[in-house]
Formats: sequence, structure tokens, C-alpha cells
Amino acid sequence: MPCSIWCRRKFLNRPKQGFGIPINRWINQQLRDRVRGTLTEPRTMQRGYVEPRYVHLLLDEHERGRRDHATELWALFMLELWHRAFIEK
Repeated sequence: MPCSIWCRRKFLNRPKQGFGIPINRWINQQLRDRVRGTLTEPRTMQRGYVEPRYVHLLLDEHERGRRDHATELWALFMLELWHRAFIEK
């Protein structure tokens, strides 16, 4: 059934809304090895952005299911990919 004029106005004139992304699934499944590999590479560890022992702690606790560090791991992963794309370039 087509959307009425009222329906279109409702959606076109509403404030912006964010949308969720499946970070937990990506970190725990599809990107698990890539995240761990990227965050534990020597060049990543030597940057000095984050204490290497802390990164290992986050990864170990997350992978063992002791704590959910998906958000923190995603942020570190994105920081490293950003650094490679724009600083190392």
C-alpha cells in the first residue's frame, strides 16, 4: 500500500536518527581474527596510543566471555585502520 502524503511528511520532516551496527557480531565472529591480528601487530603496539598489556587484557577478557569489550575493541581497531589510511599513507 503506498504511503500517504501524511506518511511521507512524517518521515521526511523528522529529525535525523542514528542506526545500530552489529559490532558485537563483527567482533565475535566475522572480524574476530582480523581485529586480534591488527591490534596485536608489532607496528600497532609500537605506536604508543595504548598500553599493549591493556589491549591484550581487553582481547582476552572479551574472548573468554568475562566482559564485553566490543565497543572498546572496535574503537581501537578503527583508530588503527584510520592511522594506516591517513597517517602512514
